[in-house]
Amino acid sequence: MFIGNEPRERPVSPIFIAEGRKPQMCRNGLQEDGVVRINRIPLMRTAVVHVLRADSPSCIWVRLTNHITESLIFTEPCELVQRCKGGGTDGGDDLKEFEYCLAPIRDRTYARCRVMDTLAKVFFIDEGISAWVAKDCLACMPKEMAYHPWQAILVSLCGVGMRQPLRRSKQTKITWTEDECLSFRQLLSAFPLMKTRTVKSSIVHNDYRRAIQVELYGIPEGHTDTSPEVGLCIAALFSAEWRGRLRTQRVVNAADFTPASNIEEDILPPPLEDIPPFRRFFPTDWKRFNIANDQASLLKENMNEWRDWTPHIARVPPLEVEWLNSNGYCTLSQDYLVNIEGSQTQSPYEFYARPIRRERVKVPQTEISSGEEEQLEQLQSETEAMLNAHDELRKKATVLDTFYSLEDNRSPLESNQVLSCDIFANVLFLDSGGTELVVPYSLYKIHPIHCTYPPMCMQLCMYGVGPPEADGRLDWGEGPKNEWRKLLREDLPMAISVLKRLNAANDDMVLQSNEPAWRRPGVLFVRYLKVHGDSVTTLEKFCSPSRFPNSGVVQNDMPCRWD
Repeated sequence: MFIGNEPRERPVSPIFIAEGRKPQMCRNGLQEDGVVRINRIPLMRTAVVHVLRADSPSCIWVRLTNHITESLIFTEPCELVQRCKGGGTDGGDDLKEFEYCLAPIRDRTYARCRVMDTLAKVFFIDEGISAWVAKDCLACMPKEMAYHPWQAILVSLCGVGMRQPLRRSKQTKITWTEDECLSFRQLLSAFPLMKTRTVKSSIVHNDYRRAIQVELYGIPEGHTDTSPEVGLCIAALFSAEWRGRLRTQRVVNAADFTPASNIEEDILPPPLEDIPPFRRFFPTDWKRFNIANDQASLLKENMNEWRDWTPHIARVPPLEVEWLNSNGYCTLSQDYLVNIEGSQTQSPYEFYARPIRRERVKVPQTEISSGEEEQLEQLQSETEAMLNAHDELRKKATVLDTFYSLEDNRSPLESNQVLSCDIFANVLFLDSGGTELVVPYSLYKIHPIHCTYPPMCMQLCMYGVGPPEADGRLDWGEGPKNEWRKLLREDLPMAISVLKRLNAANDDMVLQSNEPAWRRPGVLFVRYLKVHGDSVTTLEKFCSPSRFPNSGVVQNDMPCRWD
């Protein structure tokens, strides 16, 4: 397997289909040619990550802090089908290079992997590590596992170059030395968390194999704040260790920077006896469910529940201010902390955020006089609260994915249950925010057991601001929209003040596609919005002629009168 900045050996792994004027993203799952495809996670903006492995500054495998790896591993009891057994199972013993399957990452624990060498060498796509295994230990990967992207992300440190490039004999490319790679790994190990900032490129590479060029910042031990001011520049620290050999440079366009590559050595497979036993043999005593009985009872139960299903029974309760107050989201300042979903921000009249709750946690405190340790309570940090909110969202998403990935748990909407739809339906994602146009036959009914809690993401509308044009229209131009997106911080909690849902009396209202987003049921109107701890509100910045001219103007009763 090649891991470097210029991939070779295996064919290109396209990100999108470049046909016509509007490229389409390649889809996950089983393709028309029978090949299973699993996409990667594109890092488009600042992210907080854990380092999984670092081969060199040009090859770093990281994973987001809100990853779902735990839900993608297989432990007993579960169904596990051996991939190669004697004559073979599900296609015989013809194990294919770059095929996705399951392999033991630990004893009696299977994880998703990709076959890199049919001898066989596998790469664990969620852990960022590779291992030699025997074919007999491999298992078939369930098809529904192909719809979750790789959890491991390949990045490359941008902005570190060599003053006097050293080249080995017959070597034309600049490469990292073993001492430099070892020093770089030791530097990364000093930080429990890293912050990446993607360097944009004027050249779009339609290839998942290329490492994402990033600026890398180490978050020191004990620091949970991930704001831009926190973090030590890894490029500067690494260059300082190799003063005279390396230099840092500010890179604005990733297309103008070529990182050094790794020295790749051909690694022969180890002797079979050197491979751990759990990676040589398939566990014959693997505990499984009683599939036949479980499926029969589940199918009967689901048929009865779907038969009695109506939209009024399967109804997600709206998110009310009273619910936020009773569940501990209201702060001492009588406002609410939220995590903005920046990718779904449309305008001041349509943006989305998830509420954050700071729990009271116990911390050890040592008395100086007696030397004894006691537990004191304090509010958890803002970053820890944001991570907990991510974990809660991930757990809920895992429950939904696990349930609806089974065909027996899915029931399509019937034509007489669709009130009005021509070609596409505009759906609102309750837990992640944003809308999308979908075809009606791709929609399924929601089970009543998943309607017991309100949406995890709030649709918000800024009250008291209007477009700069004085013609009375409520449409925002692209310029003000972009300025609004810049002001909404994703990496820091923001504080909002909300009185109520403006459309509380219209929960059953069905809107036409040309209606404004703020008229939807469940929209919360915001009186003020600011970065938590900041003294100036976002609206003041947005409407300031000196900061953002011609972006917005303060207007009472906009976009509508507050009843």
